Amino acid sequence: KVGIFNTTTFSCTEVAIELEKKAQLQLSRRLYKDKFGQIHLWVQNFGVYNYDDRQNKFSYNKKTFVLPEKWLPINCYYNAKKDQYWITCDSGMVMYNAGTNTLNYRGHNAAHDVVVEHFSASKYIGVLLADDQENAWVLSWPPQAGIPIIEKFNTRTRKSVGFEPLIYN
Repeated sequence: KVGIFNTTTFSCTEVAIELEKKAQLQLSRRLYKDKFGQIHLWVQNFGVYNYDDRQNKFSYNKKTFVLPEKWLPINCYYNAKKDQYWITCDSGMVMYNAGTNTLNYRGHNAAHDVVVEHFSASKYIGVLLADDQENAWVLSWPPQAGIPIIEKFNTRTRKSVGFEPLIYN
């Protein structure tokens, strides 16, 4: 269940979650608050949904953005500094820039984002995080790989470091 907690009255009002399939309630979910104060619900394998305050619900009919067809979302990271959603998928990664309302991914990178470009060949990306040193940290684990692939890519220098040899040797 999801609810809005009132810190003055110490009461909670439940928020409805209208999903395509009941099974979605069993999947990993996360709430995000964007820089404009809007609340979004991420549901693994399905995507990101806006909160509709007039109807007091999250609904699959009100997605924050639509992913490329047949791309299965695995995880989500919101970069509040840049107002970007990074969705890791079985088919690669997707960056949604909320400020420009644009979607960028392999083969469709109108923003010429260096992270999207650098990881364009990567698939089965499980995690993407950004740090204060302008590094993008990516963990991918393709089915044919025996171990996960961990890479740090610096967006300023465009240099990358792979960590598998350091971890597994």
